[in-house]
Amino acid sequence: MSFQNKLIIVTESESELQDYLEQYHNKPVALRIKMLLLMKKNLPKAISGKTLGNILNVHERTINIWRNTYLRDGINGVLRYTKHCGRPIVLTHDIAKFIEDTLKNPENRIYEYEKLRRIINEKFGRNIKYSTLHAFCTTKLNFKIKTMRKSHT
Repeated sequence: MSFQNKLIIVTESESELQDYLEQYHNKPVALRIKMLLLMKKNLPKAISGKTLGNILNVHERTINIWRNTYLRDGINGVLRYTKHCGRPIVLTHDIAKFIEDTLKNPENRIYEYEKLRRIINEKFGRNIKYSTLHAFCTTKLNFKIKTMRKSHT
């Protein structure tokens, strides 16, 4: 959605926004509140995302995302901050703990990564790549599954 000439009316007062600004020390949330303050102060006319971006030193796409969030969720959406950096987590803490417990249990020793992958898929419903599982076992757990070669059987 383009906000080039669209006027967004901020319903909170300037004093409320200043209170929020003092309350939230988290930089991304503070920048969002500053954006709302600038929009409120410039009320008779719309302020472009590019101008806001230049003032706040943020890309205009980010400004547009924040504006969309404000239109959709109001001030609560702007104040909510979740960090989305890097790749999504494939091996959750529960899965990692299960792998560690399974590999360290001498009674139910697993001799194949493929078998371990199938068990994880059945138990947790997650399809983990062989390379991810192998790297996790060797680097994080310092564990190598020893398999017998066909010539030794």
